Amino acid sequence: VLPAAVKKGIGTALLVHALQTLKDRRAKLLFLEVSTLNKAALTLYKRQGFERIGDRKDYYAQGEDAVVMAHSFPSS
Repeated sequence: VLPAAVKKGIGTALLVHALQTLKDRRAKLLFLEVSTLNKAALTLYKRQGFERIGDRKDYYAQGEDAVVMAHSFPSS
């Protein structure tokens, strides 16, 4: 999301749409990595049901660490 469009619900809408699409396609589990410094993204993912499952040291080129998160899709 472009900086000028932050805090307008665009990231949430994109993520909700992606999660619904994956659920419709019967995904079981989704993993992602996000910078430990990206507090907004960490909050967004947690609100959408992602859980922190680990960390990756020096994951990014700048030396930042990453948080590994997972989202489980309920079986229907």
